Amino acid sequence: MQNKVSVPVKLGRALKMKCPNCGKGDVYHKGKIPFFNAPPMYDACPECNYKFNREPGYYFGAAYASYALSVAEGIAAFVISWLLSPDLSALSLAFIVTGTVLFFSLWNFKLSRILWLIIFP
Repeated sequence: MQNKVSVPVKLGRALKMKCPNCGKGDVYHKGKIPFFNAPPMYDACPECNYKFNREPGYYFGAAYASYALSVAEGIAAFVISWLLSPDLSALSLAFIVTGTVLFFSLWNFKLSRILWLIIFP
C-alpha cells in the first residue's frame, strides 16, 4: 500500500534514489554497475516491500522522462556556456552539450524510472 506524502517529498526521495513509498529503502543495488547493462533494480523495497517491478513494459514510458531530463540538461549547459563565454564556436558548444548529456545519462536512466514510479504508482 502506498503512503500519502506530498510530491516535493517524493521528488526528494527520487533524487536520493530511495523508495518513493517509504523513503528508506534503496531502489537500486549498491556496488559495481555493469558498464554496458542497466543498473540492477530491486524487485521490491527492502524496507516496506513496495513493488518496483510491475508488468513487462512498465518502464518503457520512463524513456520519455529520461529524454526530458536530457533535453533540460542540454539546454541548461548550452545557456550557461553561452552566457559565460559568448565567443565560443558552435562546435565547442555542441561538444559541451553532448558531454553534459553523456555525463548525466546513467543518472537520468535511474532517476527517470523512479519518477515513473511516482507518476504512475
